[in-house]
Amino acid sequence: MGFITKEGLEELKRYKYVSGGYSFMDKIMNHWWEFFVKLIPLSVAPNLITLIGLIINISGSAAYLYYDLTFTRLVPQWVYFYAGFCAFMYQTLDAVDGKQARRTQTSSPLGQLFDHGCDAVCVFFGLINFLQAVRTGCEWPMFAIMFSLTLTFYTQQWEEYHAHILRTFIGWFGVTEGILVTLTIIFSVGITNGGIAVWTLPEMLPFVPWPAAMVSLTLPKMMAAIAVYNALSYSYQNVKFALEKTSETKTDALLGLMPIVLFYGEIIVLFQTQWAWDYPSLAILLVFPSYCLMTCRHIICSVTKMKFDWRQRNPLFFLAFLANKYLALGIPEWQIAAGVFLITLFLFMQFVIEVIGQITSYLNIHCLTIKKRDQ
Repeated sequence: MGFITKEGLEELKRYKYVSGGYSFMDKIMNHWWEFFVKLIPLSVAPNLITLIGLIINISGSAAYLYYDLTFTRLVPQWVYFYAGFCAFMYQTLDAVDGKQARRTQTSSPLGQLFDHGCDAVCVFFGLINFLQAVRTGCEWPMFAIMFSLTLTFYTQQWEEYHAHILRTFIGWFGVTEGILVTLTIIFSVGITNGGIAVWTLPEMLPFVPWPAAMVSLTLPKMMAAIAVYNALSYSYQNVKFALEKTSETKTDALLGLMPIVLFYGEIIVLFQTQWAWDYPSLAILLVFPSYCLMTCRHIICSVTKMKFDWRQRNPLFFLAFLANKYLALGIPEWQIAAGVFLITLFLFMQFVIEVIGQITSYLNIHCLTIKKRDQ
């Protein structure tokens, strides 16, 4: 038996996606999305659109990583524009896959799972794009921004599991607004050839009478502070809303947040190594399979109404770093990092392939192609 139980598979046919509404910028951008989706042939499967967007976004991060692994170096100017373009295209393709599903009458729970799974992966590649653009280095703004992004995304999925509604915005600010702000910063860094990333507030806006406490603030520090505030505010709203709607006890519901706590434990353990401090971009990539696995499990349990098991085994693999350090095993840190990455990536990919196989078999659909009606 796979991850999804028999009862969970039966729930797939009863599942209905409930949107949390649209923000102001969603409505503005929808004109572009409606235009763009009409350029896509009806023979193209919605999930293929999502996958292409993911590959494009990863290619933008790869361009950064080719030139720098430390978030400190100025990369060629074209890389900023290319990475920004890739992020914009991912946002576009991520927005139109659902529209394509409705055009082709191929909407299914697999589409939401595939879409949100790719979003989980892009949390980390989008993180690399932004951190490299503003050149945080391996300092507190990097950790603050990483904390903010991963916390917000996870609590969104946790909220949907309990409330059965996906809210992509709270108040006036949401996912689309966040991406547009990120794109504005990345393109601004490109236009100034990296200059704006190190300018202080008085250098960026010299006509503003800044208080003495703010004159030394740079873009990375300012964005990190804003990100943490927003993440804590939004996550609090997610938790509050979910606890009001959940059918579980509050204790059981809150246990569903344990995986994100364990994930931050992985990061703390990882940064006990010099390797992680020397190559923070690779350290971020190292933890993405573990994060995506726990998040995708939550997404699937939400769709299938299965009980979510907060216990995770991936954090155990990160204990190898502590064993190597405190038992003086003498194994090169990069070798342990490679081993942990390959194991967690294998477990994540195994999970993805298994779940896709279960859903496509049960619903008699294809994942990346559109099945003919008579098949």
